[in-house]
Amino acid sequence: MKALNTFLLDKFAPNDRFNGTIESLRRRSQTLSLIYMTWGAIFLIGPYSMIMEFIFDQKNSRVVAALTFPFLFLNFLMIRLKRLDAAAIILVFTFHLSNKIVSNLQYCPLVSVVGILIYPYVTLFITYSRKIMVLNSLLCCGQYFHNKTIVHEVFEVTITDEQSRQINSLLGVCFFLAIAISLIAIIQKSMEVQIWIIAQESYHRSEQLNQEVIKAMETKDTFISTISHEIRN
Repeated sequence: MKALNTFLLDKFAPNDRFNGTIESLRRRSQTLSLIYMTWGAIFLIGPYSMIMEFIFDQKNSRVVAALTFPFLFLNFLMIRLKRLDAAAIILVFTFHLSNKIVSNLQYCPLVSVVGILIYPYVTLFITYSRKIMVLNSLLCCGQYFHNKTIVHEVFEVTITDEQSRQINSLLGVCFFLAIAISLIAIIQKSMEVQIWIIAQESYHRSEQLNQEVIKAMETKDTFISTISHEIRN
């Protein structure tokens, strides 16, 4: 795994060398997370499109890959240009775009509702920006209400009162789960950022102490050298 991480960093961030600081470590961690998540999206969306088209006869499934893959490859370019937050925004947009395509074109709103539940944790791995995480949470809420409307449109002819109650219960639980997961992800990332800050302060403090020790040893050596010189004279 270490060899793979080194290879990916050499390919996508060849000039971004680790200089021993916490900020450099965070940047390398975010770079790897974006690379893995982007490749994961490619290997998820590609097989999904083929399975839905050839097994479930969803002829418009290829639209998912056709519309999202350009953004995913653009994401690799942003990573290489060290625009990590821009890459995170593109990845979030790509996930929500694929979700909307599944809901609107394939008419599978319940699948989209379930997909929304994983999106908050996507941002947990790919960014340290609280603004991006809040933006993703707001998009999840918008997607939820949009999918809820489509669900009722799909079943409006044949649905019974009991089925309506069950569907509304399911959608309500999914909504509160999405909100809870979003809050947990934001809080967890905030805690992680605070830990990084504490580690950065500790690192700077240790560096300062090392410099003070080195200076004290140099002063001691100078003092001993001077005393030795005086004794010989």
